[in-house]
Amino acid sequence: MIIIFSYWYATLEPSYPGEDLFMAGLGLMVAIFVSLVAFLTCLFVIVPINSYQRIHPTKKIIS
Repeated sequence: MIIIFSYWYATLEPSYPGEDLFMAGLGLMVAIFVSLVAFLTCLFVIVPINSYQRIHPTKKIIS
């Protein structure tokens, strides 16, 4: 999603003459930030849990 939002941000053009693109650009920047935070959360929360379960298959982390 970050790649898609970055592409939209890089190719952002006005729909009609005189359109202010500030809010559209700001919205895409927020979308990129939210996607990045979601990616990092999954990376540092889900991946270590799966790795721990492979090493210790009999122990449960979440009951």
